[in-house]
Amino acid sequence: MTDPVRDAVAVLVAQRTAAMPHAPPALVEAVATREVQQAADAGGLVLADDRAVVGEWLDADAWCGEPTRHRIVGWRHGDNAARRRVEQALGTLGAPPSTLLLLDRPCAGLAPTLRAHGLQVDSVVLVGETATARAALGPVPDVAGVRVRPGHAADAEAVVRLQRETFTENPDPCWFGANAAWLEALRRDWIREADGGDGVVLVVEDADGFAGFAQGGPARDGRWGHTAGLSLVLAPRVRGRGVSRVLHARLLDGLIDRGVRWFNGGTSNPAVLYRARRMGRRPMAWVWRVRPPHPPDRFGPFAIDRYVDGDPDQGASLGGSASTRW
Repeated sequence: MTDPVRDAVAVLVAQRTAAMPHAPPALVEAVATREVQQAADAGGLVLADDRAVVGEWLDADAWCGEPTRHRIVGWRHGDNAARRRVEQALGTLGAPPSTLLLLDRPCAGLAPTLRAHGLQVDSVVLVGETATARAALGPVPDVAGVRVRPGHAADAEAVVRLQRETFTENPDPCWFGANAAWLEALRRDWIREADGGDGVVLVVEDADGFAGFAQGGPARDGRWGHTAGLSLVLAPRVRGRGVSRVLHARLLDGLIDRGVRWFNGGTSNPAVLYRARRMGRRPMAWVWRVRPPHPPDRFGPFAIDRYVDGDPDQGASLGGSASTRW
């Protein structure tokens, strides 16, 4: 690595370690190195030294299923001069429609600058402890008229069909959810996990047949460590009956049995945000992109503006009790 790249990696590692100190240092460094190097190789590393970093690169085959201009930002905590340099560098990049920025919690103060450049919060990335979240749910009775069973590879077509229908009708909670490449990845992942993978896959059925699915897949994530993402999609006819609570409980039980301590994921769904608060989850980052702004109260206690002037959760244990007022 050249000196500027190495210095920029160190800035990102320090920032992300502050956001999630439980993540393995080697994984954090590996991901930061890859991202900074991608920006450098693309000629998009516009600021890189031992105090601050701003960079971007175009990924024609991004995880979301469409070309995406990824952006990274960071500066040394408490270095206001470095932060001002970051803000100035961002001004030179603008905000093409394909821009996607994952803003770590220590950088929440950039929110006004990002809005001024045409970006808006799309979703919040929440992290929680599996055991704490499961305890917060308490006893979860079955829902009358609904059956939850293990998923099978043969369910893959129904899973993809419900995913496509759900996010074609309402893309706001998951703008990429009906993209062809994303759906194909969902199909592959479902079949792999159902055929003996490390994850948990569940199917919801009622008298009319297939009515939803859920999955939780353990992974070694470069930001969060040994963690899992959760995904739940329900047909309209079974929503609002407590089925998602049953699915959350079953997924968490399965992940705990597999030794997974942490789970994380991005969302803007009000129902998911409400349950996340009850389960003691906390925001670790916000996803920004070019989109209309959400309603002001969409994210409640997870709104980035609560963190712009400092961390209101500073000193709180991630595994502590959660407020249920919101």
